[in-house]
Formats: sequence, C-alpha cells, structure tokens
Amino acid sequence: MSVSDYESEMKQITDKLQHTTVYAVDVTYKSVEVGSSEVVRDQSSGFLKYKNKSFHSLAFGIRSIQNPKERVVVDSINKIIAVTNPISDTAQNFTPELSDLFLKKAESIERKTENGLTQYRVIFGHEFSISSYLLKVDESQLMKQIDLHYSETFKNEQGVDVSLLLRISFNNWKLNLAFPEDEFTINRYVELKDGKYKSTALYANYELSDQRVKY
Repeated sequence: MSVSDYESEMKQITDKLQHTTVYAVDVTYKSVEVGSSEVVRDQSSGFLKYKNKSFHSLAFGIRSIQNPKERVVVDSINKIIAVTNPISDTAQNFTPELSDLFLKKAESIERKTENGLTQYRVIFGHEFSISSYLLKVDESQLMKQIDLHYSETFKNEQGVDVSLLLRISFNNWKLNLAFPEDEFTINRYVELKDGKYKSTALYANYELSDQRVKY
C-alpha cells in the first residue's frame, strides 16, 4: 500500500483511541529472540486504565497514577515513589502513527486482513536500526499487537545468530466502563502535609522523591 494510504488509515486508528475517553486494557510486553524460531526471553504483564486524561498504569513493576493535579510513580522493585507534574496525554503513547522520519526509511508497506484482524507491516532498509514495524487491529480499530523488530543481530547463549523483537499485546479492551471513585487518586501512596508530600504508612519504607516543578 502507498504511504499516503497508510497514513490515512493510521489516522483513523489513532482518532479512534483519542476520542475514546474512558477505557481499560491489559497490556503485555515481551522481549523475543528471533532466529529459526521465536523464543520469549522476558515478559511483563500490566494494564492501562484511562478516563478523561487521568490514567492508572502498571508495567515492569512500575505503577503510574495521574490526575489533573499530580502524578505519582511507584517503583516496587527499587522501592521509590516519585511525585511529578502531570505529563502529556498517556493515551497517545500507544498511538500507531509513525513519524515522517520513520516513513522516509520505509522500503514497503504491507496490509492484509485475516481472522478478523487487519495487519500493517512497515519494512525498513537494512541500514536502518529497525527492520520492521507491525501493527494488528481488530474490527473495531482497537490495537491488538505491536511488534518492533530490530535489525542488529547477535549470538545467543547457544551461539545462534538472532535478532531482538519487542512485542506489545493489548487484550480485554473495555470501553466506557465505570471506575471506582479512588482509581486515579494518589492517597494510597502519598499524603500532603504542610505543603510537603510524605509516604503513607503502607509505603513508609519507600524513598520519596518530589520532582514537581513550580511554575
């Protein structure tokens, strides 16, 4: 398919997500070695819950909660809690549009539909750091899978030449659902006293870092 057709269809998919103001989805991240077969080397399961620019996400043991006033990041592995200013709309982090810079490196773009899923594969030149980008969407134009396949090859523990693929899978989409009232509040993790944030008793053994920038 042509670049212009691809961009047009990606815009439709992106608009679908950006105009969905309330949703939840389970997200799985996999690091895959690709040789004669695919071998999963690392995997992490999480989720993204979103409502009107507030969100609650979990990935790689790191939980992020944001509402219009503040954002809290809880690192359960290193036992750190960070309080920051709100960041840009996280719903856009998974949008499938590729930048013009990426598309200029594309050698071909393939599109096919099978078993109710539409698959887009962008193939890049050998000199580019990424060999291909794959996106699968369902009949409702909701994302099901993103594959980012890197060009560099290396020898694995068995001495076989392999390359690395990052796979992000999206399952159990739920739209326009009702969240608990405290879904996007940070009171479970930190509390504000005398203008300063402190960890709650439940997270008293976590290091607290206030990274807010005052404007």
